[in-house]
Amino acid sequence: MKEEKPKTFTKSSQPGEGGEIAGDRHPEDAYFMTACSRLSGERYQAFVENIGEGVYEVDIHGNFLYFNNSLCRIFGYSREEIQFQSFAKFMDEGYAERTFKTFNRIYRTGRGFSDLLWKIIDKEGKERYIELSAGLITNREGERIGFRGIVREVTEKVAAQEALRRSEKRYRTLLDFVPYPIVVFSLDGRVTYLNPAFTETFGWTLEELAGKTIPYVPPDQEMDTKQILRRLLDEKIVLRHETRRLTKDGRVLDVVLRAGVFSESSPEPSGELVILRDITQEKRIARNNDAMLRLSTALPEYPELGGLLDY
Repeated sequence: MKEEKPKTFTKSSQPGEGGEIAGDRHPEDAYFMTACSRLSGERYQAFVENIGEGVYEVDIHGNFLYFNNSLCRIFGYSREEIQFQSFAKFMDEGYAERTFKTFNRIYRTGRGFSDLLWKIIDKEGKERYIELSAGLITNREGERIGFRGIVREVTEKVAAQEALRRSEKRYRTLLDFVPYPIVVFSLDGRVTYLNPAFTETFGWTLEELAGKTIPYVPPDQEMDTKQILRRLLDEKIVLRHETRRLTKDGRVLDVVLRAGVFSESSPEPSGELVILRDITQEKRIARNNDAMLRLSTALPEYPELGGLLDY
């Protein structure tokens, strides 16, 4: 019988090269690889335990099997109070039902999700909002055995958004009663709000123009409008500017506008607010008065015209 040479750890037997590791190494190589694996695992564990987001694993029924310290902080419960408990314990019945349906969908389709907003209840009964991601866990045989994901607390973010929504509602209610046309534009010139006075003056409704530009700039005013927009972005405010604008039915109105840029939650501009006032009638009266003044001034030279003004 031909004597077999002892197997050794060679380059061809390294991971990713088609060879098997187990049984093909010197003892010191095996020790080195085991130590590296253990160190990698320890580093990963240390990383998971020190990040701000909550990391979790639950079984098929939604019971917590593993989670880091950040998840305890986010949920407002101790580790002992969370371990082996179901997600449903930490939320009301409505959110618990949503949780069940969501995880059931992941189980059936194998497709995870991210940034789903959920409301939970901490130990003191206070509501907290979290953003949750989840994916399916399978074993080596491909069997579905649980779910894994990340949790972020967004309570302050949700509160700020709600405060902004209420503030926006108050301001819109106020703007609805302003007797002058008002338009709020996004920075790319699309309508986000217009008040009833705008509809009364120009004819378009918010439903018609939301998310669109307003086709109310006459061709001979396009260059002037571009200059005003540049000035507005540079100076942040335009106190008074006379121009002309079209109505939905094609009439041309003389208007005076005031405009300013505004910011919602950052120093950078979020949009533009424009207030317009129809001065068509005022300018017509002014032109008539000017004509009458010039005619009256000329009367001494043309006494035969005096009778024309005797009305």
